[in-house]
Amino acid sequence: MGYHQPRQPKRVPSPGDGDPRHGQYAGYVAGCRCRPCTNAAVDYQRFMEQERKRRAARPKNPDGKGRRAAGPNDHGSAYGYGLGCRCQTCRDANAARAAAWLAEVQQMGIAPDDPRHGTRYVYLTFRCRCQPCVEANREYVRAWELRRARQVG
Repeated sequence: MGYHQPRQPKRVPSPGDGDPRHGQYAGYVAGCRCRPCTNAAVDYQRFMEQERKRRAARPKNPDGKGRRAAGPNDHGSAYGYGLGCRCQTCRDANAARAAAWLAEVQQMGIAPDDPRHGTRYVYLTFRCRCQPCVEANREYVRAWELRRARQVG
């Protein structure tokens, strides 16, 4: 059995003790209730309420799936898609970004001595058709077919 030291009481910042949290929201959270810390907490609460209202006022996505639409400057970009927008322009931009990445990766190729050889990832991403990669893909497809057969029948 180990000996546990008793917990130290939480130190509450007070005016004039040099605590950098004093006069800020963090000072209020730490337990200080002086006027500057209380005012900072009230200001923070007001700011957060405005932020919640601003976020709630953002338009819903036109696809009706409940996701928030990207901001006006984010539409038609992969970034907008990453934010959760699923409008057709953002989907197209994301597809173009993914296609450009895949083309760049495939152009770079993969070194013959790369330790990732023999994986389905290399077979699909780099379109490598060396014997270990082909075997890895075959094993995956066989396992998938077995799982599928068990589910169906």
